[in-house]
Amino acid sequence: MSMPAQRIDATIAEDISASAATALVDWTVMSREELRPRLLVNNHKAGEKVLAHLLRELRGCDSFDFSVAFVRESGLILIADVLEELAARGVRGRILTGTYLTFNEPRAFRRLLAMENVDVRVFNGSLHSKGYFFHHAGSTHLIVGSANLTDTALTANQEWNIALSSTDDGDLVRSSRREFERLWHHEKTSELSEGWIEEYERFYRERQRVQAASFTQTLDGSMVAPNAMQERALLGIDEVRRHGGDKALVVSATGTGKTYLAAFDVRACRPRRMLFVVHRERIARAAMESFRRVLPKGTTMGLYAGGERTPDADCVFATVQTLSRPDHLNCFAPDAFDYIVIDEVHRAGAASYRRLLDHFDPAFLLGMSATPERMDGFDIYALFDHNIAYEIHLQDALEYDLLTPFHYFGVADVEVDGQPLEEKADFSRLVADERMRHLAEAVERYGYSGDKVRGLVFCSRNDEAAAMAERFCDMGYRAMALSGSTSDGERERAIERLEMEECPEALDYLFTVDIFNEGVDIPAVNQVVMLRPTQSAIVFVQQLGRGLRRAEGKDYVVVIDFIGNYQGNYLIPIALFGDRTGARERLRRLVSGGSAELPGASTVTFDSVAAKTVIAAVNQSNMTRVGELKRAYREVKAKVGKVPTLEEFDRLGSLDPTCFFESSLGSYDGFLSKYEPDYTVRFSEVQRDLLRFASVEFGAGKRLAELALIENLLVRSKVTLNSVAEDLRAEVEGWDDGFGVGLSFDSCLMQVRNGSSVLDLSWYEKKDQGKFPPMAVLDGDVVRRSPELEAALTQPWAREFFGQMTELTAVARGLHRRDYGSPFNDRPFCIGQRYTRKDACRLACWEQNVTAQNIGGYLFKDDDWLVFVTYKKDEGISDTIKYHDYFVNRSTLHWMSKNRRTSTSKDGVKLSAFDPDVTRIHLFVKKDDNEGTDHYYLGTMRPGELVDSSLLDKGQPVSVFETEFTLDHPVDQGIYDYIVGA
Repeated sequence: MSMPAQRIDATIAEDISASAATALVDWTVMSREELRPRLLVNNHKAGEKVLAHLLRELRGCDSFDFSVAFVRESGLILIADVLEELAARGVRGRILTGTYLTFNEPRAFRRLLAMENVDVRVFNGSLHSKGYFFHHAGSTHLIVGSANLTDTALTANQEWNIALSSTDDGDLVRSSRREFERLWHHEKTSELSEGWIEEYERFYRERQRVQAASFTQTLDGSMVAPNAMQERALLGIDEVRRHGGDKALVVSATGTGKTYLAAFDVRACRPRRMLFVVHRERIARAAMESFRRVLPKGTTMGLYAGGERTPDADCVFATVQTLSRPDHLNCFAPDAFDYIVIDEVHRAGAASYRRLLDHFDPAFLLGMSATPERMDGFDIYALFDHNIAYEIHLQDALEYDLLTPFHYFGVADVEVDGQPLEEKADFSRLVADERMRHLAEAVERYGYSGDKVRGLVFCSRNDEAAAMAERFCDMGYRAMALSGSTSDGERERAIERLEMEECPEALDYLFTVDIFNEGVDIPAVNQVVMLRPTQSAIVFVQQLGRGLRRAEGKDYVVVIDFIGNYQGNYLIPIALFGDRTGARERLRRLVSGGSAELPGASTVTFDSVAAKTVIAAVNQSNMTRVGELKRAYREVKAKVGKVPTLEEFDRLGSLDPTCFFESSLGSYDGFLSKYEPDYTVRFSEVQRDLLRFASVEFGAGKRLAELALIENLLVRSKVTLNSVAEDLRAEVEGWDDGFGVGLSFDSCLMQVRNGSSVLDLSWYEKKDQGKFPPMAVLDGDVVRRSPELEAALTQPWAREFFGQMTELTAVARGLHRRDYGSPFNDRPFCIGQRYTRKDACRLACWEQNVTAQNIGGYLFKDDDWLVFVTYKKDEGISDTIKYHDYFVNRSTLHWMSKNRRTSTSKDGVKLSAFDPDVTRIHLFVKKDDNEGTDHYYLGTMRPGELVDSSLLDKGQPVSVFETEFTLDHPVDQGIYDYIVGA
């Protein structure tokens, strides 16, 4: 049986007919899921966005036709790279759009006109269609519904679109194509040309001017209400006060409304007087205006900065530079203000802030910062008594729709003299002509939102920034470089010039290294360019955040990251997606197509070369290295001001606690014992080994059975299997918030019995039974504490042992609910999650573990059979195990048996007699051996007809048999694309 290059038309027609029957007549009809008519929506929590489907269809088509009323530059930049790939392959398309409501921008029309492989026509009338045709040999895929070609429609809006497939003879597609052709050749339709655009632009500008003149907005007299983030933060601040705290710290991403938050809390507290401290006069003025909109009329406000002095106002807005001078500070009594707000409080380690804080004694002190972690070691958390009232990071802010969406483009940096750029590249290579051309092409290619570009460019060195700014000026841009030696006045003037409307003094770009990483507020920035290695996820988010503040006329910010051969490239997906697991497989998936998981309209795109470069760095990364664990641990310890518990690390840490369990240390206690001098617990050997056993084997929460048994045995000496199984069944049944589909009592009992054999070590092979002490003894239907566990609960440090073991099971339960809480087909496996062969043996409830080598690609054992596929085989492996396993589609796996088997061998006979009412065949797939031992669980499947075949071994045939498995659940589109992709 060989893989067909392309299915014949008759087969396509049969597949489409069956798929239509599933979608429109009876959902139980087996068919190809990808051909079924289906609803396309934007739902990032489910990993679904219309954009992902559109890009997938574009990549696979032979030609395309779009009839779309509204086209924005924001939508075109999201498909620009794919359209260029199609052009290179000679694939052409047509786009029909219109002038309805004068919505389409002239810039969008010019971008369309520049596309060499796209013919564009404009309907001069009320065109309101949203239809996308993707043509293949003998068939057409169609998307029709509500989504226009804009970033928000393709990624964030609540859109409804139907995707369907048809042969070219289908009536719906035939009539749809006739309608497209009618409009394409309509008398009101014009070919797009520069002359047409110029005429449209004059009308567009006049229409914009009239609309702007008729639109007025005022905040005077209107009620300004807290957003969702601010409401939660206000509750957190109030909680601190109710517990007697007189200081609170709010950690919140730039642009999320920290100033308004402070104003709302001041309004609630009604202090006699308030002081708001910032580091820039322009920020003080902006803050005063925000407070003016929130506080009651009659509240007096004034500045204490630069040349202005209003010391007696109810609310004083001061710069630290002015107020911290002794001659000014001594004008105020220590109790002059009841409430003090310190903005950008991560700067509080500086001498000027310390003088100010040492002088005043307010009733309440509020600190606000996006990045309280300090490189100089000053403890901001201790300054606020470790009272973190609320913490919101980039992904949370995007979820709450508090920021401008970003469109990130990871672009391969140019090779200079045939060599990729590395961390310590020579200056001449950093400013080489080819790199400057590459930079200019990219900033033009991906564009910006608004009437003019306002870009920040982050470089690796000051001399590079200065030279590049000069070269950019030579290329016709207006650019300037800033460094740490630039005076405050010069910086302020440069920022003003960047924010200006079009005029001779205006700047297009500011080049810098790190002075804009924090504490600068330039809402108008609409393009961020990264020309430096990524060495810190925190710094990456800081620089990205420079463009995320909302501003009038800015719908999104474009982020262009030039990616060279840098060791820290693995931090890019961690920063963009807020990943805590550090799992290499997940990071690779995010690079390959993670945009659908981002909240709102934000997107992430890597070009093919950049993607390979980042994935190569991911393959070399290891978040379980002691250095990474120490860094993450120090961050949490700084927040809580003591040795953090495992629960605190889970709640506040930048890494999953499983990183400790997967490390050579084996447990959180193992880490603390070795690296934390303040950790005074000294467990006995058996206590330590039992904690390591529970951490290594069950800490990830892949199954609840062992956790439930441990929890019971910690508080009672024995427990029955039936009681634990019934509790487990009731618990899973009670998950009514979208988790899981339940487990039967028989399944739970089977898992608990198997879990007992794991805890008493009989499940392990003899060679592995000495690695850990047993926790339990199985006596019929009763599980008892093992002597080792009994001893651990009575030895010195028993209270601490009990506490840490209880906390471990609680954390593992949380991880289970988050990652493994949707059991499939009455088994604890969760579709889309990853398992090793050892995990699979345990969760399949096999009586004993079977070594990976003995399982190989599959093992048909008991009533749960396991099949493991490495999709892309290593070229170096033997020809006799280069099995031809591949997905025909998302619902069908072509599969080959082990060598020297036939359909009449034991394996073949078992498969031929397969009964789905008795047996489950579980499928596990990994992309390649770079992913280690973990495989994606893709559900259960059923075999088709067995066909005898052969492999060649050194030119000689070796017998195998083949079949096509039909999956009971189609492979998730994102996982499918990742596995089968290059």
